[in-house]
Amino acid sequence: MTMRRHRVALPLAWLARPFATGLWSTFGALATTAHANEPTMTADRPARRLRLASPVTSATGSLALVDPARPVGVAAGAADLVPCASGPLCLQRLAEGQADLALVGDTAIVLAAHAGQPLEVLATVSTTRLPGLLARGDRGYLRPDRLPGARVGYIHGTSGHYFTDLFLTFHRLSDQVRRVPLDPSRAAQALAAGEVDAAGLLDPWRQQAQALLGERLVLLTASLGYTATVNLVARPGQPSHDLLPVLRGLQQAVTALNTAGAAEPPDARSGYRHGLRLEQSLLNQLEAQSRWAQREGLVPEGAPPDFLQLMRPQVLAQIDPTRVTLVSPGVR
Repeated sequence: MTMRRHRVALPLAWLARPFATGLWSTFGALATTAHANEPTMTADRPARRLRLASPVTSATGSLALVDPARPVGVAAGAADLVPCASGPLCLQRLAEGQADLALVGDTAIVLAAHAGQPLEVLATVSTTRLPGLLARGDRGYLRPDRLPGARVGYIHGTSGHYFTDLFLTFHRLSDQVRRVPLDPSRAAQALAAGEVDAAGLLDPWRQQAQALLGERLVLLTASLGYTATVNLVARPGQPSHDLLPVLRGLQQAVTALNTAGAAEPPDARSGYRHGLRLEQSLLNQLEAQSRWAQREGLVPEGAPPDFLQLMRPQVLAQIDPTRVTLVSPGVR
């Protein structure tokens, strides 16, 4: 099915794709420089089995599991899965010591860093371009210019939150709608029940909404140039010896996803790009979202975090140095 690229409503049947349900971007010499605080690897002991916090019903959770009925990769041999409802809640598990690692979106990293939460960014696992805002077409919300006066939902601290603000700003609707924070455990149900008229939702909530509303749901598209990321973050100070099996397990999982995706018909493939990497584009995105968060009053005023100092490229570089493209990873 060919997707019409208009800033109008599109039917969402194309979103219900089997492969999408199983999913959630030259490397400098400095990237291999061991940073000053890199914990010493202990080769004479087995790697400690770590706990990975992930939204188990989302693209990130499915990425760790690939198939909930047949755990592979990380879930099978390198980490114990700690379920959580959203990226921000996964970071809360990390902060409370209930997890060692977490799979989270870029916006969640930004807000956590502003809050002073210690964390290290090890790799981006997958990326996707968000196609648009979900809206109740059966209630007349067929184009962005129909949205004035509407209730627009979002899940606080997620990439969908950032995308919603971008969408409303792009269409000059920021002051013409009522923004409604949604409970991540029932975000799709809120849209289906008419508690909101539109929402900026990622998977799995996007597919849940499609299942609940079918053709009553439409997609209001916009070419905003924003690529959402799913990233592996860790509590600081963990030895590479313990982290490497998790990254290798994730790489096995994304390889399986890519193989499955290549076998799908072109019109059934998801918009996700899978593969472990740590790129300059992520750093640029975090800095841009930091400015947005300060402008919107989501974080305290003051100097922004140094996101470069949150990057720990040395672990991924031990697997494949070409996957790191930070201009200057630096030494902490």
